[in-house]
Amino acid sequence: MAPALVSRDELAALLGVHPRTILRAEKRGDIPSYRVGRLRKYDAAEVFAALHSAPYMHRPGEPAPSPEPRGRGRAAKPAPATVAALRAGGGDSA
Repeated sequence: MAPALVSRDELAALLGVHPRTILRAEKRGDIPSYRVGRLRKYDAAEVFAALHSAPYMHRPGEPAPSPEPRGRGRAAKPAPATVAALRAGGGDSA
């Protein structure tokens, strides 16, 4: 059985993002797409799997990743000791 392919607008609605975000992710190679004639189509299951396995994806209960430094500016400062301690401890306070 062939996978159900969806358009960029449909995928954007499923993910709750703007269609332009889907286009940028596709151009970066973050999500897979298929060319059908002149159109781009997406297998929603493959996209969800690709996004879920992405190393930069923030998952609930984990600290948010620090942004990568951009441009020619100074390098990013290291995380404060308190953030490092929280990451090492895992943040379990049950």
